[in-house]
Amino acid sequence: MSCGQPHEVSCREVLDKLFEFLDSEVDERSSSHIAQHLDECGPCLQLFGIEREIKALVHRKCGGDPAPAGLRERIRLQLHLVAVDEGYRSETTFVRESSTGRDAVVETTVQTTYVRQVSGPLDSPRDSSPQLRGPTA
Repeated sequence: MSCGQPHEVSCREVLDKLFEFLDSEVDERSSSHIAQHLDECGPCLQLFGIEREIKALVHRKCGGDPAPAGLRERIRLQLHLVAVDEGYRSETTFVRESSTGRDAVVETTVQTTYVRQVSGPLDSPRDSSPQLRGPTA
């Protein structure tokens, strides 16, 4: 849609951000540019008005139902928190070189990732014992 007039912000850009503008989710600068465009552009203003009315209608018809009792607690009980801990450990390995028969010492640093999965209410004590899920090195 375009009114055919030049604007600082094109009709396409305004229409792409229309719902964000309606929900006040654009930054101040964008909001100012969109508002100026709507003041100058009849077709965009008309579409904006229609979308604003639809949003208001949905809010009036669907916005007043309270959540069922206990829903919040049931959701909290279903949450699973995962914590990832990384650690490093050094390993020393003694090897015998097959070509020369000499002993060699190899120092290796291994990165290990531990994953803890915690379930239950968010304010209950958490199991903090890590379970090894495998080295990442």
